Amino acid sequence: MKIKKLIINSLRYIWNILFPPSITEKKLIYAWIHNRIPQSEPVSYPHHAVWSYGFPLVRKAIRELKTRRNTVITKIFAEALHHELLSIIAETPLLQRRRIICIPVPVTRKRLYERGFNQALYIAKQLASRSSNYIVEKHILRKIRETSKQALHTGRTQRQENVRGAYVARQANNVRQSDVLVIIDDVTTTGATMRSCLQAFEKSGYTNPIITLSVAH
Repeated sequence: MKIKKLIINSLRYIWNILFPPSITEKKLIYAWIHNRIPQSEPVSYPHHAVWSYGFPLVRKAIRELKTRRNTVITKIFAEALHHELLSIIAETPLLQRRRIICIPVPVTRKRLYERGFNQALYIAKQLASRSSNYIVEKHILRKIRETSKQALHTGRTQRQENVRGAYVARQANNVRQSDVLVIIDDVTTTGATMRSCLQAFEKSGYTNPIITLSVAH
C-alpha cells in the first residue's frame, strides 16, 4: 500500500514538472482585487459562501486545486474566507470576541488515500494562519462511510439522502463551549453535505454557535 501511494505521488510530481501549474492564481488575485468575481447568491443562515461557482475562473481554480493539487490557490481562498468571516462576525454580536475553530469537511480514509489530500483541510489550515484566534481541529468531525460523488446526484433530495448519516462528531477537550465552530469546504451546491455535518454536531450534543463557510456556491 505504501509503495502504491509512493508511485502515485511520484507520478503527480512528474506531471507537475511536465505540465506546470497555470497562472490561474494570478488571474484570480487580479479579478478579486478589481471586484470582478461575482459574489455568491445569498444562502440561508448558518450557511455562507464567498464567490459564485458559476464564474469560470472560480470553477477553474477549484478544479485546479482538486486535480492538480495547486495549493497556492488555497492561500487566495483562505484570504477570501477570512474577509467573509470577519464580515459575518461583525454583523453577528453572538459571534464576537469568541475563538474560532476551523473544521474542514472530512473525507474517508479510502478517498484520502486515492486523492492524496483533502482540499478542505488545506483551506482550513491556510485560514487558521490568518489569525491567532483561529484554530484548526481536523479530528472533531469524521466521515464514517463512503458516498457517491454529489455531482452525480442532480436533485436536492438525492443529495441529502446520499450524505445522510455519513458524518459523526466527537467531543474534543480543546473545544470550549464559547467557541464558534466554522465548518469549511471548497464548494456547496444544495448544502446537503454541510447540513449533514451540522446534524452530526447536533447529535453529539454540541451547543456552540456553528456556521458553515465555503469558497463558492
